[in-house]
Amino acid sequence: MTRRARPVTVDPPRSGTRIERVRVGPGPGQA
Repeated sequence: MTRRARPVTVDPPRSGTRIERVRVGPGPGQA
């Protein structure tokens, strides 16, 4: 799951806000 989240952020570099949300998502998700 985390591996897919990383490439997803690289796909839409235009949306910086979404990239931040994706990074915060997998963080607490694993915890």
